[in-house]
Amino acid sequence: MKTRNILFVLIIALAASSNAIASVSPPIKISREGTPTYAEAGTPYTGNFLIQTKAPLGVELFAVAGEGWSNTFISAPSFVSMGNDDSYEVSFGGTPSPTAGSLYLEYAIDGKSARQVLDLGPRGSAKRRQVAAVFTPMPDRSFIKSNSDNSEHLEPIPPPKYKVRAPELRTVFDESDDMGGNAEKRSWTITVTGRVHFILPAWDDEFNDFETQPRDPSRGARGATVRVWDEDTGFDEFQGADLTDDDGNFSITFTWDPCFACDSTPDLYIEIESSNNRIEVEDSVWETNYTMESSTRDDYTGSNLNIGDYRFADEDLQPVLFILTHATRAFDMIVDESGRTQDTVDYQFPGNGNYYLTLWEEIHISQARGFNSGTVVHEYGHHFIENYGDWGSMDTCNGVCDNDPNFVEELFGSCGHCGWCAENSGVAWNEGFPQWLADLYSRDHVNNQGYLPATYRIVETTKSCDDTSPPDSFNATENRVASMLRDLEDAAADNDSTNSPYPDAMNGSAGWIFAVADLDEPISGVEFFLDYRARYNPPEPQLWETVTNAGYPNYDNTPPSAPPNFISQSHTVGVPTPARRIFINWDAAV
Repeated sequence: MKTRNILFVLIIALAASSNAIASVSPPIKISREGTPTYAEAGTPYTGNFLIQTKAPLGVELFAVAGEGWSNTFISAPSFVSMGNDDSYEVSFGGTPSPTAGSLYLEYAIDGKSARQVLDLGPRGSAKRRQVAAVFTPMPDRSFIKSNSDNSEHLEPIPPPKYKVRAPELRTVFDESDDMGGNAEKRSWTITVTGRVHFILPAWDDEFNDFETQPRDPSRGARGATVRVWDEDTGFDEFQGADLTDDDGNFSITFTWDPCFACDSTPDLYIEIESSNNRIEVEDSVWETNYTMESSTRDDYTGSNLNIGDYRFADEDLQPVLFILTHATRAFDMIVDESGRTQDTVDYQFPGNGNYYLTLWEEIHISQARGFNSGTVVHEYGHHFIENYGDWGSMDTCNGVCDNDPNFVEELFGSCGHCGWCAENSGVAWNEGFPQWLADLYSRDHVNNQGYLPATYRIVETTKSCDDTSPPDSFNATENRVASMLRDLEDAAADNDSTNSPYPDAMNGSAGWIFAVADLDEPISGVEFFLDYRARYNPPEPQLWETVTNAGYPNYDNTPPSAPPNFISQSHTVGVPTPARRIFINWDAAV
């Protein structure tokens, strides 16, 4: 990993349309403080915000408000001046009605308005407390191809040695087997297997891509931590853990060894956490990983326990494991293609928008984008730049695609970036590379899963800004940079350009693109191309056709020199010959 000066930037995911909103963010984070608690209808609620900054700035605090909330208040000065690595705690409160929605803080940073949303009302409380997993058998998915598991890089999240289960989930024990002491107790090996999955929404047609296979909305969850616990009267005891594979399966083998005061047989249940050592999916209010637990198998005496298939009960929480699955598969793909791992990143869901916070290495995914694999992987591309590349400069407040009326999430101002409209080289590279990564992931998903992921992204076919005018500047247009990256590595020599008669003749490697982004740290599309050319010295004719296909202007308009080493074995060059067949050899022009 590299250490460098970091650009303070908040990066918003590209929407399905050509335009999307982004903004340069001050180095600030606002989160809840204290032990997680939720509001009860009709009961006054109080809590604290923690404001954290990484650079000097001024914060104006306006109000807290929310639909269905009354008597709201905030205890803080109207203006707070903050410095480097500074923090400030703010008290707030209000009383929710039974149908109260989210509570939000309205504030401004150096004059730029913003909003922080918290799902603290009774509706959100019910969802967060729904920690029991639902047993729902999944259809046979044996036809799914297996992806690389990268077991040397991915690990379960370590547990505490003991835990106390939530009272509403505890089992009423049959204590007749409690022998006391060690009389007639034995230890033996037990294997617990099962599957973790999520349900795609009815509007999602991802499962309709199975033309010859069962069509169902169930998907196995990749990369979830599963733990086996022995439920005891006091503290529950950890037995073992595993990560779910590409179809959500897990297998945990352990030796059950009864303690002096324990039962003579174990009472087993599983705990499922939305995380591994590289990807964590958190509640965006309290920044804690989502967990769920199965029912307990009391007094288990066997050796092979298939505990079943489990998922979150709440429909709004199905995206949690969807996000974890696609982010973990993106990690797998990058390791497979380049050998590069990345620091742990936190996905916060449901977020206050769709963006990447560089200083905290956090990705926020909104409820509306919870099933958008393109957004999940695009934002992970920003994390790659943070870990290996260089942000350079990135100004999205440039009058292009700003104030987009389709953008409904309130973040820092209303600055935007566009897929096919020219802005500047910094935006084009810092958004173009993640766009290419999402495109690469879509193709990798087909190879490993047999179908395109939900809301996939493909940027191979170039477009213009408004679909009628000539294509915009290559170096200032993010999807043109993304299209060049794809054309440099994809195998198909096709002509997918609106402005070039040439095919993308290169058949390079995605690993080369990752390597250049890391080792050379380009900060623009043109800079990447020059670094790529210098590092790998690809054949010039194929390279010229490929970048021209992607819209690279004026790459090489100089006529070639006369071909060197022009010789003939059949006659003297420059002298007329009566021969009907002649043989000429020459080297390629430069």
